[in-house]
Amino acid sequence: MARVLVTGASGQLGQELGIALLNDGFEVIKASHDLLDITNDNQVSQVIEQLDIDAVINASAYTAVDASEDNKVLAYAVNAQGPENLAKACLKKNILLIHVSTDYVFGKNTGKPHSVDEETFCEGVYAQTKLDGEELIKATKCKFLIVRTSWVFGRFGKNFVKAIFNKAKTDGNLKVVLDELGNPTPAHALAQALSRMLKKSLSADFNAYGIYHYAGSPALNRFEFAKRIVEISKELNLINSDVNIEPIKKADLNLKAKRPDDSRLDCQKTKEVFDIDMPDWSLYIGKTVC
Repeated sequence: MARVLVTGASGQLGQELGIALLNDGFEVIKASHDLLDITNDNQVSQVIEQLDIDAVINASAYTAVDASEDNKVLAYAVNAQGPENLAKACLKKNILLIHVSTDYVFGKNTGKPHSVDEETFCEGVYAQTKLDGEELIKATKCKFLIVRTSWVFGRFGKNFVKAIFNKAKTDGNLKVVLDELGNPTPAHALAQALSRMLKKSLSADFNAYGIYHYAGSPALNRFEFAKRIVEISKELNLINSDVNIEPIKKADLNLKAKRPDDSRLDCQKTKEVFDIDMPDWSLYIGKTVC
């Protein structure tokens, strides 16, 4: 039985990972920030050296996009230095690192889903520190899978789906941006995909290390996403009142950090290497809001 260390285990993805890995027969060691500070190089090195593990999955991240603009040092420590520390420790022990990254590294609109080989373009501290983390991992020469994902939502923690549902249920009036296009991704499905990727990556003949994309389908803008969340919630009789959703532009919100206009991800490589399809995110809305 393979043993896996999951960092960021108390987050919305980390909690789903703990469940998915156990269901797939892995032995899981869960490490929240309180138990393992990935920004502490010495601590990371000592912990991974002492543990009898076959892989590390890093679900830790500083995801506060706007707050990152005012907390550059912290964002860099968690999103860049932390992954580098894990990668160096994994290299020393010759074990696999799976690191979860973001669609935000694609700040330039190309008019089509972004492929894994496409040139990145970052706007904002969050995006840049996540890309820095990717580059630092690659520079260590460890065995790695970097899995970029987008618009993650799930039953644990805070996310866009829960925010829209709660606002619709208590207020009934929402304003949602129309000019932000991407792929909603269920944390539950992402965790299952990462577990499958891990299982294949640990096989003796695997050598397809590198960058992959995994995200939900279909792609749509935030306004359309919010409308569908409300529609599904009504179908499930979770919302019984009228809800008004007004489309607005990102510029109307005066946000500190710029979001990508079109961060759709091309997941074909993941399909080819791991035989994993993009999940229908609409099937996971009910489990998120119930």
